[in-house]
Amino acid sequence: EPTTIGFEIEGAERVSVNDQGDLVIDFGDHEIIQRAPLTYQAGPDGLRIEVPSAYTVTGGIVGFEVTAWDQSKTLVIDPVLEYSRYYGGAASDFAQGVDLDAAGNIYVIGSSSSLGLATPGAYLEASGGRQELISFPYCEDCTDGPGGGPGQVERTHILASSSILVTKFSPDGQSVIWSTYFNATTAQSLSIGLNSTAVSDSGQVAFGLDSAPDGLPLVNETQVFDVAANNGYVAKLNAAGDGLVFGTYLNLGDASFALVRGLDVSSGGDVAVAGMVGDNNTLPVVTGIPGQSCVMNAVESERNDGYVALFNSSGTLIFSSCLGG
Repeated sequence: EPTTIGFEIEGAERVSVNDQGDLVIDFGDHEIIQRAPLTYQAGPDGLRIEVPSAYTVTGGIVGFEVTAWDQSKTLVIDPVLEYSRYYGGAASDFAQGVDLDAAGNIYVIGSSSSLGLATPGAYLEASGGRQELISFPYCEDCTDGPGGGPGQVERTHILASSSILVTKFSPDGQSVIWSTYFNATTAQSLSIGLNSTAVSDSGQVAFGLDSAPDGLPLVNETQVFDVAANNGYVAKLNAAGDGLVFGTYLNLGDASFALVRGLDVSSGGDVAVAGMVGDNNTLPVVTGIPGQSCVMNAVESERNDGYVALFNSSGTLIFSSCLGG
């Protein structure tokens, strides 16, 4: 019975149905529109027979109204798929974030080991190259070092490095407007931090890297790479995809994971980032939260805290603070 179906959309400020029968989900700073449902049953020769249906919203609970259907047969209520497509190359490609700008253009941010995916005139047209790893055959008494031990043969493995790939699609998903790689100066495998991609209304793309290596580009930087620390990294591409607005390291001390685990962009292009900071960090404190310090409490065996930082649209650090007990 379709009238028994109901669900609530977490985080929505308001949910309504527009004149076209679409579900409009208002999150305050943006809206998501779910097209009117497609409802059908199987007819003669397996053909679909469409059944009239509509969304209902009562007290914030979304449901379905279905009329004139054969209750002896299975009823299917499908979300409407606007489009889908593949985008990638001959090697491994992973999408790790997706967002929209105010015009409805689609941005996919992830990592790629494939060649030839950047568009002409992009910020970086070449991927990150390749990296070389040395290993030795298995044995019970293996030791590291030249030769690897008695009777062992040194082996060289050539592996493709993984670049960040940012691609902008048209609102209908059918055209690639621009696509760019993002690499370090040496072949490295880069990884986007969890929940660490966002796009401004004007189409500037911000992202954060977890456990960032040396050699990443620096533009309007707050900090440079610290060889004695674990480093996060935050960058923002311009709306044309052909330049970097800013790129900076965050020196996060002994924190070994979750260095960048949240990022968002305001409508004006300010970038907020959060994650974990460890002992021996040199993260600048700007304004700061009263009562909080980025110096770990050795008496309480404190080793890690959270942090939050805010960069203005050009990359100047305007607020940062650690947060913990």
